[in-house]
Amino acid sequence: MVNPRPLRPGLALLAALALVAPRASRADSVALAEAREAVRQVKYDRAQARLVDALHEGGHGPAELREILQLAGTTAIVLGQREIGDQYFRQLLALAPDATLPAGVAPKLRDAFVAAQAAMAALGRLTAHARLDASGALTVEVTADPLHQADAVELVAAGAPTRVPLRAGRAAAAAPSALVEVRLLDGYGNQLTVIAADAIERPAAAEISPPMPPAAIDAPVVAAPTAALEAGVVAPTPAPVATRPRWRRWSTWAIPTAVGAGVGVGFAIGAKAARDERDRLLLEPAGQYSDAYAEAVADAQDRQLISNLAFVATGVIAVTGAVMVLTWQPPARVTTALRVDADGAGVVVSARW
Repeated sequence: MVNPRPLRPGLALLAALALVAPRASRADSVALAEAREAVRQVKYDRAQARLVDALHEGGHGPAELREILQLAGTTAIVLGQREIGDQYFRQLLALAPDATLPAGVAPKLRDAFVAAQAAMAALGRLTAHARLDASGALTVEVTADPLHQADAVELVAAGAPTRVPLRAGRAAAAAPSALVEVRLLDGYGNQLTVIAADAIERPAAAEISPPMPPAAIDAPVVAAPTAALEAGVVAPTPAPVATRPRWRRWSTWAIPTAVGAGVGVGFAIGAKAARDERDRLLLEPAGQYSDAYAEAVADAQDRQLISNLAFVATGVIAVTGAVMVLTWQPPARVTTALRVDADGAGVVVSARW
């Protein structure tokens, strides 16, 4: 076991925590009682083992669970297990953000607890919400679970409790009669938090009122205009408005034309700069035999070639776009109408270009 001498004030306070801790509310919580006794006897290895047993046996209420987490975190720090202690402290603070250690604890305990507080201040606490709808269905939703502690809910009524697993942070079931409370459980069956029956959201009076019968709605009768009937022509069908296709619009061709022209201008400027460098080197003694001269010549040729190709492509795109835009004509507009006269009825079809 780690030498407890540097943490002697913290060990005394740890023992004090065990002395003032609430007694187990369950008669079979032997592991927690033995853990408290091991802390009082300064047997921290055994205390840690029994605290783990108490946590895994499950069935503890919220107060007992918080006591287990606080003692387990403190014991781990005393034994030099900082990472494990941090995990227990974070689980405690996710359930009880206002939890504190007694004043005067050793610096190692205080520093670890403060670090856990800072981490959980950023992550937030465990929260859950229960709602009962008008049909009697109960929905429990875990709205925040930063450490993924919640595993199931337990519905407590007059009979035996009913456990419902959480799926994607939500559990739904028919609410039992005389519901007392809803318990949020961890993977071992310990109670993370309890939602009392009076804290469950219930439907408003408007939501449970009987539905009103649907109102009868008379469909309007649409009649042809009298003037149109007298003229013998009824309801001409308008032709759809013609829309210019995208590849017949000037904007479709203007963008690639501008890009091609920009590339051609850019490489033409680069070719001019390379030729100027070539001419400068040519005037220097033995400049035409240097590597820089050869590179300048090659750069001038390459950039000029790319510039020429870009201008050619720009011309092709511009010409093609002009042809596509200028040669487009909207399709003929065809109108149909029903004509009724003394000789009978027929359809009149007219077209306009």
